[in-house]
Amino acid sequence: MGVLILDNEKIYLREISFSDTDNIIKWRNSLYVKQNFIYQKDLTREEHESWIKTKVKCGKVKQFIIIEKGNNNPIGSVYLRDIDYNNSKAEFGIFIGEKTALNKGYGTIATNMITKYGFNQLGLNKIFLRVFENNVHAIRSYEKSNFIQEGLFKQDVCIDKKFYNIIFMSIFKNGDSND
Repeated sequence: MGVLILDNEKIYLREISFSDTDNIIKWRNSLYVKQNFIYQKDLTREEHESWIKTKVKCGKVKQFIIIEKGNNNPIGSVYLRDIDYNNSKAEFGIFIGEKTALNKGYGTIATNMITKYGFNQLGLNKIFLRVFENNVHAIRSYEKSNFIQEGLFKQDVCIDKKFYNIIFMSIFKNGDSND
């Protein structure tokens, strides 16, 4: 199987491989990334390798490494998980792992690239995400990519004995939520 590449003038996305494990663990376990994840325990090498074997290689997840053009540095990851072909939907996730790549618009570009891929290549109708209500920066970024808020789940996640509200957001292939 060849390496699928999605391209833009500033970044490109390539399929994740086992060789990305060290970067994924480093990024995913950094405090500034981890604090925005619902699952906040440190990721182990074994967990990540199992994820690739049981989710990515089986097609349940389409995960890409975000590469900064010019210097070809890997800076983060973007993915569609729990792909449900029966209901034509998947959950979106992203993280920029390199602090030097923050606030350059790469997250929004990667989001737009993978949603287009999900709709056009995978035939999805809906891509959704979950985000902490207090993660205003991420919410603004998702809104730039045309995600809309579908719901607020109050006290949905408990971390260190504190409850957090979760916002569900979605984007639809036809651009319409069919309200």
